[in-house]
Amino acid sequence: MMPEPYPHPIYPNVTLWDLPGVGTTKFPADRYLEYVEFEKFDFFIIVSADRLSENDAKLAQEIKKIGRKFYFVRSKIDNNLSDAKRSQREYDEEKTLQEIRDNCIQGLPVV
Repeated sequence: MMPEPYPHPIYPNVTLWDLPGVGTTKFPADRYLEYVEFEKFDFFIIVSADRLSENDAKLAQEIKKIGRKFYFVRSKIDNNLSDAKRSQREYDEEKTLQEIRDNCIQGLPVV
């Protein structure tokens, strides 16, 4: 619910921050950057268990605008593969993974 720092156990000048999700009731997208003091971070990892959302894409654009880098990480891919396997007659794991990759790339701003 609040930005939470996690100091790196070996590198004292590295801190990982867990930020609240963008676009939630308490953290609307239009005020999110101001609330989390966005410019103070050097690098971002956007983690999502689902497709790239509109809020994720907007966040990536804002990160790019301030000259920072980011990674977009899809989690729970095993769930997506399991769902696809159950719902597709001719399941192809590599094809499903490629579709997930393509979906991620489509919504991200050009680097």
